Amino acid sequence: MTAFRTLREAIRTALLAAPALADGRVEEPRVAAIPLEWARFIEVRIAASVVTSPFVGPSAPRVARSDLEITVMVRAAAGGSTTAVADDLLAAVDTRVRALSPGDVGALEFGADVRVVWEYAQGTTDLEAVTYAMTVTHDIGAGLAPR
Repeated sequence: MTAFRTLREAIRTALLAAPALADGRVEEPRVAAIPLEWARFIEVRIAASVVTSPFVGPSAPRVARSDLEITVMVRAAAGGSTTAVADDLLAAVDTRVRALSPGDVGALEFGADVRVVWEYAQGTTDLEAVTYAMTVTHDIGAGLAPR
């Protein structure tokens, strides 16, 4: 397992700890839309990583700065609103992530800044997606495996 998957899985595990957020629907990245019957959903993904080598050589350790994104998606019942539910779920994600220490997820440090982005889609049932993004620095050793 690569250091990237290890990081993503550790964050998923933290969000699934009792009581699990989003009715336990905390998944790996999806390319398909969430099913209409799902009212809440969380996706954990690494959007991009920059790997640096502070030392030279084939077995030199490397450090990655990864953009971790946790997207909460909330679908409203017909005629309902997503705003309060999405806001509460976002707050629960923030509380759960801030309770972690970097070592809990195999990281060296969490970036101090968090970026939050909102998206809306109107349809038969409205959908709101809020992405909670932060930078995580983690040691990936000479290969891509976690150290």
